[in-house]
Amino acid sequence: MAKIGRIGTRLEFEGNQEYVAATKEINESMKNLASEMKAVQSEYGKTDTSVEGLTKRKGLLEKQTEEQQKAIDAAKESLQKMREMGIEPSEKAYQDMERVLRENESAMKGTQREIGELDGALKESKVNWEAVGDVVAGVGVAIGAAMVAVGAAAVACGK
Repeated sequence: MAKIGRIGTRLEFEGNQEYVAATKEINESMKNLASEMKAVQSEYGKTDTSVEGLTKRKGLLEKQTEEQQKAIDAAKESLQKMREMGIEPSEKAYQDMERVLRENESAMKGTQREIGELDGALKESKVNWEAVGDVVAGVGVAIGAAMVAVGAAAVACGK
């Protein structure tokens, strides 16, 4: 019985190995960040609005954008090398790399949007704490005034 094999071409270009190595490292880092985010979300909950929880999530998302930027840069560099080697934009390998670039850019925009939402929540939380501080300060002034009045009354009674 004759074996039927698949005939085709495999396009490998110089620089592909560097891209694969770079993306492997980036993907590992992204997996670690995702694991850290799950830990933060399980500790604080997805809907937690505490300053500490919001700050931790924001920090992890900022690290994620750094890794996403590395992936974008690697894809752009790979596309540049493809052009230099004469690989046409109409070729599948080039189009696949453009798709990877668009997906990374889209993911980064989503992460940046999420950071913006966390910034808004943190600012609102800060405003809430400032309002509490103002109330406490006002109560402190009122208590201080009351203590002065009590002290004056005690002095008056003493005389």
